[in-house]
Amino acid sequence: MSYSGGMKSSLITTLVLLLVLGIAIPTTFALTGTQQATDRKTATLPELMQKYSSANSGKKVRILIMPGHEPGFGGAEYQNTYEREITVEIADELANYLKNNPRFEVIVARSNTSWTQDLANYFQTNGSSIQSFVTDHKNAFAKLLGEGQITQRAESDQVVHAAALDDVAMRLYGINKWANENNIDLVLHIHLNDSPDHGPDTPSQASGFAVYIPDAQYGNAATSRPFGEAVAARLSTLVATSTLPIENKGVVEDQQLIALGAYNTLSVPSALVEYSYITEPQLVHPEIRQLVAKDYAYETYLGIQDFFKDSVFSKYPSASLPFTFATDSLGTGSSSPAAYTLQAALHTLNFYPAFASTTPANVRLMAPTLTTCPINGMLGACTTNAIEAFQIAKGIPVTGTLSTTTVNALNTLFSNVPVPIQTLTTGACPLSTKAITLGAKDKGTNDAVARLQTVLSSDAVFYPGRQVTGTFGPATLTAVKSFQIAHGLAKKGGPGYGIVGPKTRAALETVYCS
Repeated sequence: MSYSGGMKSSLITTLVLLLVLGIAIPTTFALTGTQQATDRKTATLPELMQKYSSANSGKKVRILIMPGHEPGFGGAEYQNTYEREITVEIADELANYLKNNPRFEVIVARSNTSWTQDLANYFQTNGSSIQSFVTDHKNAFAKLLGEGQITQRAESDQVVHAAALDDVAMRLYGINKWANENNIDLVLHIHLNDSPDHGPDTPSQASGFAVYIPDAQYGNAATSRPFGEAVAARLSTLVATSTLPIENKGVVEDQQLIALGAYNTLSVPSALVEYSYITEPQLVHPEIRQLVAKDYAYETYLGIQDFFKDSVFSKYPSASLPFTFATDSLGTGSSSPAAYTLQAALHTLNFYPAFASTTPANVRLMAPTLTTCPINGMLGACTTNAIEAFQIAKGIPVTGTLSTTTVNALNTLFSNVPVPIQTLTTGACPLSTKAITLGAKDKGTNDAVARLQTVLSSDAVFYPGRQVTGTFGPATLTAVKSFQIAHGLAKKGGPGYGIVGPKTRAALETVYCS
């Protein structure tokens, strides 16, 4: 059983069961007068992409972020951890990332203490019209259901959600109505997952994330699916998919959730993200949770950018990187932010999770995964095994700990302290004033390629091989392209992409030679 953001366990017995069988109303159905005043045609994917591409000169893409539950009320609770507060942390972090894009206008529906003023006013002055709006949609649904024009998803194909109290449900429907009327282009609801199997000090057996999208019969479903899939794809780089049946698909169609437009009440593409279960260690430990909230927000931001086909180069998959490791950086406790960062860093290099170095090949029946070895900041065999795998690959004495040699190797890749540039006899800087392209060699270019490779080799994330060969080959080309994207010098397939011309040369010298 999953809770759509998890109602408080102490309130479950008082919940009013709302059968929100949110089957879509076909767009050909004749709407009532009330519906005509509040509904609009859902933008197609090409229409939304066109609005995004023209947003610099036209209207911005409006994104509504709804942190799960109410100000000061509702949501899952576990060991003094409150879902309703963490969702605001994630929402605010996400809004900060999105606001860096001038094409977006971002609205966060609430804080920990209050609704945004527009929504507060709307709830206060539009109670009766919201009720009429819901009634009209329910009546339309009942008619279509009776005529056999719509179908109901089988209970076995649906995750059971906790019902909302009547007034809470009306506010959720009110948010849908407000979004329809105020030119919102995307709606994202932010939740943590929950299940009834956890006690006050007993964690749930379930773990992982899920992204809910509207059932295919909904009017907003076609555009919502690629939106949800893009966010899920990014989250899966750091978080395992939910282990709960049905949720284990990662992206889950749903007919019940008001947030997705129950009874076809939402004309806007929408998704609801359940960011891990509230009882998972990375959410229970406050210091680690701060990093996790940033990572969840960061991956969601990258997913939204992917959805709009305007991907942002992500040098590191975790907002906790770059990081300068030290031999004592993991601390002495059972968990720490540094341990979380180490796990994320080793995962970036495909060393986390890993088999134990002593595991015989003939017993490796099932490789460890992010489900069995989550990135959660908890020290244990998963972290030790990953350190050993890294040490073996780098030819470092295998200790399973952050030895000095291991720390130096990690910091070469992840430290925010620049690695000194190896200087050639001819001098690595300045770089050649002539354009350098794929296939160029030192011979005939006055060692220009070797100087370029030497400069690139100071950043092993862009140029992991760090080889100075004097030949501009595929590895050097990939490094140049990554540097250009990271610094906004060129776009994939655009003019100058992969070519070290005046702008790229100047940026390289500014970053690495000054």
